[in-house]
Amino acid sequence: MWWKGIALVALCCLLAVGTAVPTIEPLELLWQAPIDARDVGYYTQSRIPTHSASAPPLISYFDGRCGRLKAVQCLDVACLERSTLVVAGECDDRLAGRYQSMAVMPDGNPFFAYFVDFALAVAKCSTPYCAANSTTAMRILDPVTAPTNGTGYYTDVVVGADGNAAVAYYDKLHVSLKFAACENAECTEATISVVDARHAGKYPSVAIGTDGLPVFSYYDVYSGLKFAKCGDSRCKNVSLIQRSVLDNSTADVGRYTYIQIGNDGFPVMMYVDEINGHMKVAHCEDIDCNDFSLHVIDEIGISAYGEFPEMQINPANGLPVLSYFNQTSSTTSSLKVAQCLDVACSDALVQVIASAQCGFGRDSSLSFSPLGYVYVSFLDYRPGRFKKAALAVLVQADSDAARALPPGSASAPSASFSSELSPRFDSVGHGWSLEIDDICKFF
Repeated sequence: MWWKGIALVALCCLLAVGTAVPTIEPLELLWQAPIDARDVGYYTQSRIPTHSASAPPLISYFDGRCGRLKAVQCLDVACLERSTLVVAGECDDRLAGRYQSMAVMPDGNPFFAYFVDFALAVAKCSTPYCAANSTTAMRILDPVTAPTNGTGYYTDVVVGADGNAAVAYYDKLHVSLKFAACENAECTEATISVVDARHAGKYPSVAIGTDGLPVFSYYDVYSGLKFAKCGDSRCKNVSLIQRSVLDNSTADVGRYTYIQIGNDGFPVMMYVDEINGHMKVAHCEDIDCNDFSLHVIDEIGISAYGEFPEMQINPANGLPVLSYFNQTSSTTSSLKVAQCLDVACSDALVQVIASAQCGFGRDSSLSFSPLGYVYVSFLDYRPGRFKKAALAVLVQADSDAARALPPGSASAPSASFSSELSPRFDSVGHGWSLEIDDICKFF
């Protein structure tokens, strides 16, 4: 059944605004709705593409069955009605859309960065929900120089200080962290810089500091979690780039990073300690991260943990919110959300939002609606040759948002995430496999 793949989940939360120490209440599941299926939903991104208070999300993801970048426009707040479109790709073996990321530009329209044919590519829509024929032609920013070991891995796109898109990504061929700063709104030209060339740069994330300068979190194979800051907005002057190791406490720490600027104006990062199975947060005590604190948010002691999580700043209280995957046994895993209780995330309210078979909850992403809705997308990954995907949504229950849901949705039984498997190959597909090992192998 087609709805057993990507789904939307509505949750609610109670948040006190305007107090020195916000009261954080547990989330309550309200609603989940189906979105898409058949081996789709990798590297999901949930974003609100316009500045309208009633705007529902646009959810982008990689279609692994066909090798395309796709997006779903929710037509109502619960995403019961939706429209699916192809942003890039021709259903071929170029894998357009792998490692994709999305940002909403100042004009309210989405901008995408992604991997295609071992190169870094970008595309921009001219309408908020990427209506038919509104996507600009794919542009290759960093072309491939090796047929099987190129660049464009693990992209993260943000709006730069000049209002143009800027992309952090991993160059696998040169084992380095790179940064592409677009010179105009359509990104017909870009300045490309190497931020760190010391066998570093996997799982990068980028944010723009309060001083307008890019800051990065990323994984270094030999050093663990690293932080970098450029000395100019395009990272042109390599000699001015500051780099520092934040956490090398174990032999494998710093994967799956995500960086934001907290409401104190300082960088804050989430990342995974693979050895101990910890979800952790690093908080900078100044804009250059000369001083910092490290905090364990969740202790589970399992190697399969994290898998492309995300952190956003909740506009209701200015505190970080994390969404991430947690495998709990050889057959089950969960989507979890952690609401930080302070700007440094020294403590957090951690919840299991939903659970299903092994792999459920990967590749999550968060977005916040002005109405009080908090949308979460995620992947429902199935072990072996069979994969499905899922998407999720959260809602603030003590606002009028809950009453804006479709009639009966808050009390109706939610759509279950079925364990039934379906083939990932068909007559038009070009089967694709993740480069990571089967996450269920750890048990």
